[in-house]
Amino acid sequence: MRNRILSPRVVPIAVACAAVVFLTQCNKSSTAPKQVAASNITVATTASTVAAVSATPLSFPAGGAVLAPALANQSFTMTLNTSGSATTAAIALPGINGNVQANVTFGSCIFTVSVSNVASLPVGSVVTISPCTINAATGGAQTDTQTNVPVTMTLGSATSSQVSLPVTVSATGGVTIGTTNVGTVTLTNGTGG
Repeated sequence: MRNRILSPRVVPIAVACAAVVFLTQCNKSSTAPKQVAASNITVATTASTVAAVSATPLSFPAGGAVLAPALANQSFTMTLNTSGSATTAAIALPGINGNVQANVTFGSCIFTVSVSNVASLPVGSVVTISPCTINAATGGAQTDTQTNVPVTMTLGSATSSQVSLPVTVSATGGVTIGTTNVGTVTLTNGTGG
């Protein structure tokens, strides 16, 4: 057999072809499907999860009946505030110039009225509302990327208007609203990127 010496033109072409193949293989990860949340999340409002919506005014259009039958069709805004292990609610009913302050406990949402100028919610009255959930539109949210998503709260038959809050879905499906871990969702492959 005869030894052939490669032409000086063939060597650079062979090296270039090998480099293209190598780079193409290395770049596959950038086109691999991203993991995303497979669905939205709904979690019970508890002493642990309430911080996710703390200090966020939540508007309940025509939802007053969940507070008291006499308040049917009244809109209200509720702001939950957490301080240590205590949660309070400030409820404004602008249609009747009403203001209510309540201490909140959980196992549903249980409001014990501490200050009120609303006749149907006198001081000392206890209002238990179930279900009491936080709902976040996490479906399709990419993992490990913080993004603002619509969040609502459901109190019995009333659901608040949407507010936009920062949400992160971890690589294991953990959902954090703001800095509060609220639960987990199933992950699925999204579109390539």
